[in-house]
Amino acid sequence: MFGFIIAIVGGFVTPYLDAPVARPLAKLVSPLFAVAESEHRLLSFMVVLVAVGGLARVFYSGTPFWIAIGLVLGYFAARIVAGAQKLLADRRG
Repeated sequence: MFGFIIAIVGGFVTPYLDAPVARPLAKLVSPLFAVAESEHRLLSFMVVLVAVGGLARVFYSGTPFWIAIGLVLGYFAARIVAGAQKLLADRRG
């Protein structure tokens, strides 16, 4: 369960890691291959995926399935909540 919670948090912070993590990492690997600006978010997600996997292993918590679900839910959390609020507002009239 702890791995799932770590994954949700990791997915949620992914967009905030573009500038401090993805850009320097893209600059570091630029002599080897080009990383497009549109791929920085994916690079952040991959870094978070590795970090969450490592933390889940350290704490012996979480399976790959629940870590993947947690990452996706965390990544889209703000949109999911906004969509649910809109749906509830539409139902109330």
